[in-house]
Amino acid sequence: MLLLEDSPPFLLTHNPADACLYASWRGPHTGEVTRQHYAQILQHARATQSTKLLNDALLDENGWNEIIGWLAEEYFLQLAKVGIQAIAWVLPSNPQAFCDTYQVLKRLQQPLVDTFTDAEAAYRWLHCPVVAGPIAPAKRA
Repeated sequence: MLLLEDSPPFLLTHNPADACLYASWRGPHTGEVTRQHYAQILQHARATQSTKLLNDALLDENGWNEIIGWLAEEYFLQLAKVGIQAIAWVLPSNPQAFCDTYQVLKRLQQPLVDTFTDAEAAYRWLHCPVVAGPIAPAKRA
């Protein structure tokens, strides 16, 4: 596991063997700080050619209220464009952060995202054969 970023509210690592980024959010953070860290995820996703992201928000304390629209309508589409095919999102235990996360998730169209209450289950899902292989684009009616 390679350490890519480490600051008080955010940790990002990469496992080249499974083309997966691991982001961990903890404590309070502002919308601007969150946006900066998501930019780092995008940069590293592109540089490492990662196809999966484990987004662990269990210890997040305030969520992303200020940037819900940007995350849902712009950012995650950018992640898909640079090659992220699947995201396992560990839900925050903080009620406000959980609500903000729900607001983001209900607006997402791609990439494939599933939610979990613990990182171990999220990791297993990202590495199951169906998710670990190429994911076909959704068919539009």
